[in-house]
Amino acid sequence: RWQLKDPAGTPWAPNYFDQDQLYNLKQDPYESKNLATNPEYQAQLEKMQNYLKEYLRSVPGPYPGLVDEE
Repeated sequence: RWQLKDPAGTPWAPNYFDQDQLYNLKQDPYESKNLATNPEYQAQLEKMQNYLKEYLRSVPGPYPGLVDEE
């Protein structure tokens, strides 16, 4: 049996509930160090967020909070 009691303290997914997640998969293949809040990676995070927004505009469906409503 498995039970998730404390999501913030889980060693296997410490950033699971973070809204933004950015990992260097070559250096951190297990995604244990979230770089999204690191100022050094802010430009990369914004670049990837913009790619996501562009993609979401091309597919059907509403995405409140991610893509502006037209």
